[in-house]
This record gives sequence, C-alpha cells and structure tokens, in this order.
Amino acid sequence: MAPTARPRESGSVAAAITRQPFLPDEEHPWVHQQRAQLQRLWRRALLVLSAVSRRNGEHELGIQHAADALSAEPFDEVACQALMRAHAAAGNRAEALRVFANCRKLFRDELGAEPSEQTAALFLGILRAD
Repeated sequence: MAPTARPRESGSVAAAITRQPFLPDEEHPWVHQQRAQLQRLWRRALLVLSAVSRRNGEHELGIQHAADALSAEPFDEVACQALMRAHAAAGNRAEALRVFANCRKLFRDELGAEPSEQTAALFLGILRAD
C-alpha cells in the first residue's frame, strides 16, 4: 500500500461516515452535542484529505477539501492554513494571500482580533516565496 493510501482511505471513510445525518428527527441536547462532534470530525477528515491530496500533487482536490472545511467553520485557522497551503502548492500565491486577507478581515470584524502567529507566519512565508 502506498504511503499516502492509508491516510486517504481513513480520511475518506471518516468523511463519509461523519456526513451522515445523526438522528435527524430528534432535537435533544445530547443529540446536538453529538452532531457538533461529528461536524468537527468531518472537518478534521477534510483537512487530512487536503494534506494528502496536496502531497500527491492533486492540487484542485486539496483546495476543495480545505475550502469545504473552512466554509463549514470560517473561524477555523487550521482550515485557513490548509487552504493557503493548497493554493500555494497549486502555484496560486495570490489566492493563498487572499485567503489570509479574508481570514484577517473576518477576525478583525467579528472578533476584534488578529489571526494567530502561525497563520501570519504562513502568510509571510507564502508572500516571500519565489
């Protein structure tokens, strides 16, 4: 089995399972908690799939997985970083930098805060890349 086959396989299975509706007709606090947990696991699976796709040179797939994760939770900096990396790996620095600009604007407007040092460092690394 190829080195990236297991993570891709595991990520794909996790993404498929966690996207299934969980007790769709029930509205109890514990059901909502479980749905939130499944949503977090789904986003994590997408980030694994994005990283594997990026390493395999499947840039558009890596971008799509990271974009889906970020769309589901716009304040997730790990998803923002993954999308920045995916665009940069695809050779689209401008789009990677735009992702950071959107993240920074969202954080400033909604939270009165800045993205983390890790996200800013990634931005600077992409900005300075030749």
